Amino acid sequence: MKEFNSAIILAGGKSSRMKFNKALVQIGEKTCMEIIIEKLKREFNELIIVTKNKNIFPFAGVKVVEDELDGYSPAIGLYSGLIASGSLYNYLIACDMPFISLRAIYELRNSIEKGSEVIAFSKDGFIEPFNAVYSKKLIPRIEYNLKKGEKGLFRLIKSSKLVELDIKNLPFKFDERVFSNINTMKDLELIKEKYCDID
Repeated sequence: MKEFNSAIILAGGKSSRMKFNKALVQIGEKTCMEIIIEKLKREFNELIIVTKNKNIFPFAGVKVVEDELDGYSPAIGLYSGLIASGSLYNYLIACDMPFISLRAIYELRNSIEKGSEVIAFSKDGFIEPFNAVYSKKLIPRIEYNLKKGEKGLFRLIKSSKLVELDIKNLPFKFDERVFSNINTMKDLELIKEKYCDID
């Protein structure tokens, strides 16, 4: 098993506010998903898209898996991605987050400690659940949490061996656009206006 060679892209949400698949929105000449895949391929050999319908994403060289469980939640997507992964540690991002910093990914990689289960950035005490790294060893705990009805990621993070990286204390200027995602049409228009590749 590789240590950190896989990225999981969650694309199984209902997009209830947007009424269309956010992964396929056009940003410039590419879709949001195409932007994410092209950037992550520069760092990871295994890309895993987790979705409810794998026929939507026919991307070459990308593993597409359907959720292992019914329902909609980031924890279900992470659980499914970790099962499919060939790496101990896995980078997690959502399909509507086109700003990806390879410098940030390098920092996550360099911060992995023996036995750590989650490596995540934080800002003003808030831990960001995406653009974070999760261990495959979390599978049993996520399954237990889901059986109890806990579908979010925050309790999982808090109960795990966490390496927290405060963005104010990093050895480089952190670009906070990596936390931007598309929840509304206004978000989409702002990203379309300002999108550019970062590092």
